[in-house]
Amino acid sequence: LATMSLAQAALQANAAPAWGIAADRALLTRRSILAIGCIGWGLVTLALAAVQSFSAMIILRALNGCMLACLSPVSQGIIADIVPEERRGKVFGIIDFSLLLGMMLASLLATPMSEKTVIGMQGWRLAFCLVGMASVLVGALINIYMEDPPQEAKMDSTSSKSLGFFALLCIEARKLVKYFKIQSFNVIIL
Repeated sequence: LATMSLAQAALQANAAPAWGIAADRALLTRRSILAIGCIGWGLVTLALAAVQSFSAMIILRALNGCMLACLSPVSQGIIADIVPEERRGKVFGIIDFSLLLGMMLASLLATPMSEKTVIGMQGWRLAFCLVGMASVLVGALINIYMEDPPQEAKMDSTSSKSLGFFALLCIEARKLVKYFKIQSFNVIIL
């Protein structure tokens, strides 16, 4: 279990900045990124329900982390763009509360179900199927109904689209190095 969690967390931590960069530079719309993340997460979760080997499960959990990685930076960017500054703390608090409440409720429901057979299926597999289907549905609804709110102009998105992936990565790496020169940033992350 620890190996699977590590694989998911490692890829999630490394993929989140890439998703954030794609959103900030308008390489994809934020709606598209959220839809890709939800649908991708759902499909990988459905695949996890059918997995037969430990190595396949590790790979799928890592892919799961990659898909989940887009949700936080992109949703936080949307909140920053549409919520007035004086209300952001409250909105972020409500979002985090909702996330943690959902995780808690899912654990309370899935854990007892995991060791049982439900409708002829191992309970843990059914739990993965239910979560996967819900995620695909949410991703489809995002893709159909979500309006991409206007983004605060940060840079010329046409110039960033013309740059190659490696050039964008180098630009972002230089920015990251500058953050490490700020003492309070180091205190926060350490």
